[in-house]
Amino acid sequence: MKTYLIIIMALMPFAVSVGQESFKLAIKTPQPEIASGLIELDNGNYIITGIRLNDNVSPDSKGMIWLVNAYGILIDSVEISKQDTIVYLGKVQKYGNNYFIAATFAYYENSDRRNFPVFFLVDSALNLLNEYRIPLDSNYSFIESMGTVLAGDELYIGGNARNKNFTEYYTDLFICKYNLQTHVLQSNFLALTGDQLSTGYLKTSNYNIIFSVGLWGYPPDYSYGYYTLFDNDLNWIVTDSLPDDICLNNSSINLNDSTYLLSGRQSVFIAPPSIDEERSVLYKMAFPNQPINSYKYHMGTDTLSFPAGSSIDTTRTGEIYFSGTANVIPYQAPFQQDPSWIFLSKLDRDLNPIWTKLYGGDMFYQVYSVKATHDGGAIMACITYDHRTQDYEHDILIMKVNEDGLIVGTGEELSNISVQDAIVYPNPGNEYFHIQSGPQISGALFELFDMNGNIVLTTILDERVETMSTIKLSTGTYPYRITFQNKIVGSGKWLKK
Repeated sequence: MKTYLIIIMALMPFAVSVGQESFKLAIKTPQPEIASGLIELDNGNYIITGIRLNDNVSPDSKGMIWLVNAYGILIDSVEISKQDTIVYLGKVQKYGNNYFIAATFAYYENSDRRNFPVFFLVDSALNLLNEYRIPLDSNYSFIESMGTVLAGDELYIGGNARNKNFTEYYTDLFICKYNLQTHVLQSNFLALTGDQLSTGYLKTSNYNIIFSVGLWGYPPDYSYGYYTLFDNDLNWIVTDSLPDDICLNNSSINLNDSTYLLSGRQSVFIAPPSIDEERSVLYKMAFPNQPINSYKYHMGTDTLSFPAGSSIDTTRTGEIYFSGTANVIPYQAPFQQDPSWIFLSKLDRDLNPIWTKLYGGDMFYQVYSVKATHDGGAIMACITYDHRTQDYEHDILIMKVNEDGLIVGTGEELSNISVQDAIVYPNPGNEYFHIQSGPQISGALFELFDMNGNIVLTTILDERVETMSTIKLSTGTYPYRITFQNKIVGSGKWLKK
């Protein structure tokens, strides 16, 4: 079974006639691959980064850089490899007229894992211009970077590091500053009580924030998120809890010197320690740790949704894209048999939702990163897995949508991806089902029919998640229809077991 990197690009209406015929399956390789980093170049091309695995336990997996044009055609690709080393490529940032790619080299030394950060400078044609290796503190066996920011020639890195003194603590937080011209390195390693697992990093004009989860005990402390504040000289200022139990999958973006966006996960414990619901949340924060507004994406009880590793970006006009994976089963993913959806919400500056679209639902989908594009749309790096046809392999899907969340174009891959304003799940189900709908169809009419065409259930969709009891319904198949402003915006069949 081959693994596919699928490039599906959608252009704004003025360019559709130019590019539709060139939308196609761009890369086919026999190895599993993951795409994690994205950037749109000034000329409309895209640099995509990730990893190519020889197999699930390969000691020499390769870092990958792909160059794709505005119409979804692969122009070039570059492998970065080192013997007996796993090479991860991630975030891409612009540096002058070139592009700066964050990487991690991982290898084993006497059965002990070693990690250290590496950075590559490439031009817009993927020519390798320079390589920067950050020296590892001798007291630490590996450094795991959870975020990098370029500020002029200064490279800031935040993350966690494993201290060799395992008897007292396992991982510490670290922050470092490296000058790309002088090669001067400044760093600070912070040992707090218990383990510290870094989950994100934010650089402001005067401060650095490392987001983390503190592993002090379970339940409930395991799930609590923290922020740690450093000044520009890397001096520690304070560590405190994040509001509303925000933790894990922390993406962040500065809006200005006083406000920023922070995403993460939020667990809902109805009967601890069991997690009954996990939400993907986005907060507008006043510096350093005060919530202003929030937006919460969830699918109701008994379901989990995770934001992407890089889940937020802003458009040139200030709108916000927020993306993640809906209906995740943690012990199965990324080889999940149950279907999932990629959700993409477009929000205004105050986090009021404009629309939410759901992509997929026919197999397992997971999104790794989202970026706003110059035309007002968004591009997402995702993976898919279909247990019916694949044996523990996944495909890569690079999907671009327009400013209304629609995939536009032609090609056999496109017809297989459902884009929906509302979904019905679980399907099949038994005693109930949920209806999740986007704000763009608030007030829509949902109707469920028996096979004779009689209406058996109906409701108005004025909430994000509606739950319908089906205890009184017999087993069988029930068609449904969703109508908004005299147009059918959704339809399908629900099966009661």
